[in-house]
Amino acid sequence: EQFYSKIKQNDSFWTLEDGMIHITLQKMNKAEIWLAALKGHLNQNEALLNEEDKKKIMLEKFQEENSGFD
Repeated sequence: EQFYSKIKQNDSFWTLEDGMIHITLQKMNKAEIWLAALKGHLNQNEALLNEEDKKKIMLEKFQEENSGFD
């Protein structure tokens, strides 16, 4: 299956722990909001992000790009 959007392949990985596969993906565009990890697996009722979630993501991106700014 295809990912929702582009990832950084070298920074993404998987591990096997206690019989469970754990997948860690690094988004190419960190500020991009993914509504699902894989295309075609989007549940419209669960995928709606509220404004607080969007603000949090934007603040995290701003803080990362402007580390000396409080």
